[in-house]
Amino acid sequence: MLRKVFGGVVGNYWYYRLHFKEVDLYTSGYKRMSAMRSLSAKTRSSYDTLHSMLISLCTRLEQRLVKQDAFCREISFYASYYDAPEWKTSIKLLHPVQDGIEMLNHIKHRFNEHEKYHTLKILRKDISSMGVVIGDFILAKDVQYSLFDNKIQMDKLRKVMYHIKDQYGKNTIRKASETIEAGQMKDAIGFGSVKDLYQNEKNAGYNKFLLEEDKEMGS
Repeated sequence: MLRKVFGGVVGNYWYYRLHFKEVDLYTSGYKRMSAMRSLSAKTRSSYDTLHSMLISLCTRLEQRLVKQDAFCREISFYASYYDAPEWKTSIKLLHPVQDGIEMLNHIKHRFNEHEKYHTLKILRKDISSMGVVIGDFILAKDVQYSLFDNKIQMDKLRKVMYHIKDQYGKNTIRKASETIEAGQMKDAIGFGSVKDLYQNEKNAGYNKFLLEEDKEMGS
């Protein structure tokens, strides 16, 4: 009866819907993506491990953006504590980003602004969980580049890097920023290989959090 009353596309839609047939075969893009972790006592024990966890969250979001061939123009960070209220911040970006370290630097800039006027650090031992959320996406083909920087080459290189990871394994190639200590890269070229960074248990220079697999969360 509804099929006759409505007619056309609308009538067919409700006919198939009421007869339990699949009609929603389209997919819509994410409006937001998030990565979060609950933190163990061992992870909370030092600033270096907390910083490494934050790098891993930003890197995971970078991976998803590359997979979606997209950039983001909004970054949010939140931290929950056992003995203090939640701290969070939201950042609107003038230029869209895809790189995880760029996201990290924007978040750390907000940390520095807050910590100028407060005695407590954001990354401290009573933190129970942290998360990074990105949104306001733009497709890579719509990103406008300046004639006076090399971001287009960097973005192309990032895409090639993840293509190599997909083809030969995620540990085939890594960025120096993915080591556990910022600014320090273990020399694994002259007498070894990149795999030494994560296969040697005595080597504490590698950010092991990056090896974790998590459930992708989007909305």
